[in-house]
Amino acid sequence: MNFQCSALQLGKCFITIAFVLHGELAYLELQIQFHHIGSFQYLMEDFTMLPRVNSLALYVYNQGHAFGAGLFHVLRICSDLEEMALGLHPRNDLEVHSQCESGCVCDQPSNWKTDELTLNHLQEVVIIDMTGTDHEVAFVKQLINWAVKLKRMRLIYRLMSVSKAKEVHEKLISFAMPETCVSLEEYP
Repeated sequence: MNFQCSALQLGKCFITIAFVLHGELAYLELQIQFHHIGSFQYLMEDFTMLPRVNSLALYVYNQGHAFGAGLFHVLRICSDLEEMALGLHPRNDLEVHSQCESGCVCDQPSNWKTDELTLNHLQEVVIIDMTGTDHEVAFVKQLINWAVKLKRMRLIYRLMSVSKAKEVHEKLISFAMPETCVSLEEYP
């Protein structure tokens, strides 16, 4: 299969890090950054298909912006995922719960919280550095709903206190199905 990484320029925000194919297994690593988002046009819907991807690593540098709509679109076009890693990299100089302006392009399309998405094969999710912001919680809650066969979710923390990590962990447990093991781990 020929695949052009340059075809993965998902608007101004996404950067392709790596794509490796080994037979039927595919691994994709994407980085989303909200530098100078301004009033750019929403371009995610122009990107409609990815090759079969079983493993996905997403690194989000949200700069206080919502990222659920963009990640919803990525997940919608790679619904064969079996495992996913989500690295959240908040800016240290931003208020923990900072919100972008109303009507910002970062939350388009706004129907991502209500649209149907079923991730039938997703069994394991690793989330690194989730701090519990409203944007993060909203996305992870939806992710748990979409991943109907989720067996394991690992929350790995390094940037927050143990008590805050436990609080976020309890919140994720409350969203998860009883058969989903949600673990909390300190970054090694």
